[in-house]
Amino acid sequence: MEQAGTAMTLFESRFHTAVQYFQSGRLEEAKSVGKQLLQQQPKAPGVLQLLGEIAMQQGNSTLAKSMFSLAVDSAPKNPQAHYRLANVLLTLRQNPAAAQHYRRAIRLKPDYWQCHVNLGVLWRSEGRFNEARQHFEQALSYNPGLTVVSCYLLDLMLSLGELGTIKKWSGKINSLIQRCITDKQVN
Repeated sequence: MEQAGTAMTLFESRFHTAVQYFQSGRLEEAKSVGKQLLQQQPKAPGVLQLLGEIAMQQGNSTLAKSMFSLAVDSAPKNPQAHYRLANVLLTLRQNPAAAQHYRRAIRLKPDYWQCHVNLGVLWRSEGRFNEARQHFEQALSYNPGLTVVSCYLLDLMLSLGELGTIKKWSGKINSLIQRCITDKQVN
C-alpha cells in the first residue's frame, strides 16, 4: 500500500515539475516530462491538457485537439477540459463542435465566465445576437469587471438598436464608454 502512495506522490511531483517548466516557457522539457507521465498513466487528464496547451503554443492545433479530446474522454465532467477543447476547435474553425463543448463546460460549471465570453463571441460572429447577448450578460454577472465584455455588449446593443436598454445603464454608460475607449487605446 505504501508503494502505491509513494508512486502517486512521485507522479504528482513530476507533474508539478512539468507545469513549472511550462509556466517558465521551457516547453520541450515540459513536453518530455509529460510524455513520460503518460507512459505511467495514459489517461491522466491534467497531463493530457498540459500536452494540449504545449501543442497549442507550438502551433500544432491538430495535436492539441487530440490531447484535449483524450482529456475530455478521460474526464468528461471536467469543465476545463471541455473549455480547452472548445478553444482549439474554435481555432480550427469547427464552430458547431466548439459551441457544443463550451455549452458542456457551462452545464458543468455555470459560472465559468470565460466560456460565456467565448461562446458570446462565437455567436456574435455567426449573427446569433440574442444568444451572444445572453452569454455576455452571464459573463458580466459572474465577473462585472470585464471591460472588454462590457464593450462587446454595448456594441451588440447598439447594433441591435436597443437604445432603451442602453438608457437604463445611463448611470454607468459614461464610465463604460471611457473604459472601452481607454482599453482600445492601450491595445
